[in-house]
Amino acid sequence: MHVCIIGAGCSGITTAKRLAEFGISYDQFELSDDVGGNWYFRNPNGRSAVYESLHIDTSTARLQFEDFPAPADYPDFPHHTLIHDYFRAYVDAFDLRPKIEFNTGVERATRSADGGWEVTLSTGETRHYTDLVVANGHHWRPRLPEWADPEAFAGDLLHSHAYVNPFEPVEIRGRTVVVVGMGNSAMDIASELSSPWMAKKLYVSARRGVWVLPKYRNGVAADKVMAPPDIP
Repeated sequence: MHVCIIGAGCSGITTAKRLAEFGISYDQFELSDDVGGNWYFRNPNGRSAVYESLHIDTSTARLQFEDFPAPADYPDFPHHTLIHDYFRAYVDAFDLRPKIEFNTGVERATRSADGGWEVTLSTGETRHYTDLVVANGHHWRPRLPEWADPEAFAGDLLHSHAYVNPFEPVEIRGRTVVVVGMGNSAMDIASELSSPWMAKKLYVSARRGVWVLPKYRNGVAADKVMAPPDIP
């Protein structure tokens, strides 16, 4: 076997670690200059959706890898910088970094006659593999709705993927803002902009209702309290 791994984010680095443990040959390609994928704030590849204030909404007890516990001083819900540091530490602890080909993208992957894969890299080189692991994530491509009359709105239209903070890439203070959606990013951004010194008025628009739950219950991370009994 000779495996191709696309991406060095969370899924890519854990896949690489398991393959190495079983002695399976692999190559790993990362478009950026470091590991972390979506959790690499201001990733030079332009594909990270992380904003400045982001804290993960899964507790450390639930997100840490079974073979690499998070540092004891990590908070229940770490800031994105700590998540990125954790992934970097994981890669270095298991000596995975030397196998990652940074600043190298995969342009195309096609099936070969023998059932394997012909993988063409951004360098122009093509390599053959028996197996392919696509671990480039799903948050890197923003999707905007199509407006019936786009010219009727003269304000700024911003996808959460581009949002950095209330001042970047556009100044939001003192303006009337509509946040469309009630997913994780929408609720984080709406909460940040709801401060009295931020948006003048803030509206949240959603196609259907959702359950909005606190991160803590009785002082304990909620996902530890509400998790199924078979999860320790």
